[in-house]
Amino acid sequence: MVLLGKKIQKLHGSSYRLGAHHPHCRRHHNHLIWLLGHPLCLGCTCMYSGIVIGVLLACNTNWSGFSFLGWVGIHLLPIMPTVLQPWIQHKPFKIMARSLLGVSIGSYVLSGFFSYQGVFHPWLFRLLVATAFLIGFKILISLRRLKPNNPCTSCPLGVYPTCEWNLPQLLADNNELLFLQESLAQQVSRDSSASNR
Repeated sequence: MVLLGKKIQKLHGSSYRLGAHHPHCRRHHNHLIWLLGHPLCLGCTCMYSGIVIGVLLACNTNWSGFSFLGWVGIHLLPIMPTVLQPWIQHKPFKIMARSLLGVSIGSYVLSGFFSYQGVFHPWLFRLLVATAFLIGFKILISLRRLKPNNPCTSCPLGVYPTCEWNLPQLLADNNELLFLQESLAQQVSRDSSASNR
């Protein structure tokens, strides 16, 4: 990144752990799954696992017995928990919602493009499958934006990566940058005085 003609480098310790996509502090417990002591993004991990399951199910399903409405319904129904998920921030529900979303995506894409004989010409049907997928994606993203859930916004320790929880790690990883230590110390004191007002 370049700012006013100077190259800006990303600070060591300011990134999320690989695969986590969130800070790994206690406030983000609803966003993370821990695997062998490593935090992973709950949504991505469950969705991608679900996609694998969905692909396996689609490969082992005889789609010729499904009507068009039945095929649509069997892929729409598993998405419903994800529609509700922004309002239901219960970790087991999120795990189920994201896993079912993945199952639906894997099965829908594979069967829609390769297995299910739709009611239209095959290429027109594939175009409709892709269009419906993009519309559904946009709708789900819009619903998530209606009720965002970012624990950093209300955290008394500040916002990651310069929050008090991560600050010791940030300073330790960048101890050669004295100006950074002074700047971050001033920022923390301003944040704490502002929160005390």
